[in-house]
Amino acid sequence: PQESDQCVRLGRWGLAAYDEAHALVTFLGQAVRSVGAILTGRGRMRWRTFGVALQESTASALPIVTVISLLVGLIVAFLGAVVLQRFGADYFVSYLVSYGMLRELGALMTAIIMTGRTGAAFAAELGSMQVNEEIDALETFGISPIDFLVTPRILAVVLA
Repeated sequence: PQESDQCVRLGRWGLAAYDEAHALVTFLGQAVRSVGAILTGRGRMRWRTFGVALQESTASALPIVTVISLLVGLIVAFLGAVVLQRFGADYFVSYLVSYGMLRELGALMTAIIMTGRTGAAFAAELGSMQVNEEIDALETFGISPIDFLVTPRILAVVLA
């Protein structure tokens, strides 16, 4: 009897994982199709939503990106100064920080922060819309939630 219960639980877990994977692949396929239609001029998108999403993923994220980059730069400068001082090369700390932040860490830090911050903001907004049944209302009116909500955000994040 106990083995049967474990097999049933394993089967339910497998079916649930399959359903989630199927839903994810379906969503990604619809999103890619919608973005492709917009880029080829065959699709429609609400440009106002695109503008708001672009502002949310660029200008609104600038303060946190600036603060985090400043702090990482200070840490790199401090650690670099400690190590370079051993060799009598403390003069090169400015080169270390400028090259390190501009060439390597700047783009990486910006991408990580923007992805986390903007992705969380978009997920919270769309989750709130799902809870309030706004997405169901769009479907009732015959408006594709992918075209209306997801595509502008994807293009805004890619452009940012």
